[in-house]
Amino acid sequence: MNRMRSGLVIVCLIFYMIIGLNYTGNVLAQPKPKIVVDSPFHNYGEVLRGEKVSHAFVIKNQGKATLIIKNAKPG
Repeated sequence: MNRMRSGLVIVCLIFYMIIGLNYTGNVLAQPKPKIVVDSPFHNYGEVLRGEKVSHAFVIKNQGKATLIIKNAKPG
């Protein structure tokens, strides 16, 4: 009886390990966004007081899912 119970426990553990590995594998295989910024920094050089400067940063998504930018702040 103890041998049968031990065997059943081992079979159950193996079953749960297989299910767990498959679940983890599926989560890791999901498409993800990948943000790419060619030049994340920009040096304006010397700027005189009152002078307005601007720069456009090019942000690309090279991933397989939609990239959502929820917040952006100057560094």
